[in-house]
Parts: sequence; structure tokens; C-alpha cells
Amino acid sequence: MKIRLVLAVTVLAAVFFPQAALADDTAYKSPFNNLMFSDVNSDHENFNAIYFLYNTGIIEGYEKSDSSIRDYKPDVSINRAEFLKLLLEGTDKATGQSYSKCFPDVSEKEWYNTYVCQAKEEGWIKGYPDGTFKPTQTINEVETL
Repeated sequence: MKIRLVLAVTVLAAVFFPQAALADDTAYKSPFNNLMFSDVNSDHENFNAIYFLYNTGIIEGYEKSDSSIRDYKPDVSINRAEFLKLLLEGTDKATGQSYSKCFPDVSEKEWYNTYVCQAKEEGWIKGYPDGTFKPTQTINEVETL
């Protein structure tokens, strides 16, 4: 079963930021930034959680080549590296430290290097029996738990 980005963000928001799961339009009344995603409007079931996580710097969305506003892609499956970013940024444990190769398939040049290697260093992950991590592989429910 594939876990969706919306589900992952909703779970993180509910666990780490229960005040973000409010059902009203409190996000509009907040002092946070007004920039939002082109594909998430205030009618979206997880609008407040997504808005909160964006404005606290936990999520950034995906760049669009033709606009300064980003996409969120709420129906796209989340991969293993993205999930680690959500966990580390959401718990305020992300160090942003640069690491040398912690897995053979995690390049030092990739955006997710810091998250994957920190998670390995802290014992959160071990990778696969073949020594790889497979950062761009869709995360499954068991791995999420």
C-alpha cells in the first residue's frame, strides 16, 4: 500500500502540531506568510495542516518553472527521503550538517543527503540488506511506522 504525501503530512501535523489540525480557516488569520501552493486551496481537507507545515519551514513544495508559487502535489506518493525530511524538520532535530557517503546510493550532492545520513547516524534507519537506502523509492506503510 502506498502512503500519500497528504497522509504523511496529516499524521505529522497531528502528532507534532495538534493545533494545526483545526477545521476552520485559522491559517488565513495567522501571522504566517501568505504564499501557498498552486494546487492546494482552502477547501482541501488538510489545508490547515499543509499551510502550518509550509509556514514553519517543514515543507517547501515543488518548484514550478513558470511561476514563483510552488506545487504541493497532494496526490503524489512520498518517497523515503522526503519522509525523513518531514520527520527531522518536524521534530526540529535536523542539523543541516553535510555528510560523506552514508549509503552507496545517497550522493553528497543530493538535497536529501543531510536527512538520510543524519537519520542513519542517529540509528533511525539501517537501509536494505544490500547496503543501499533507496531514497527515491516510495515509502510503504511498514517503513513509515
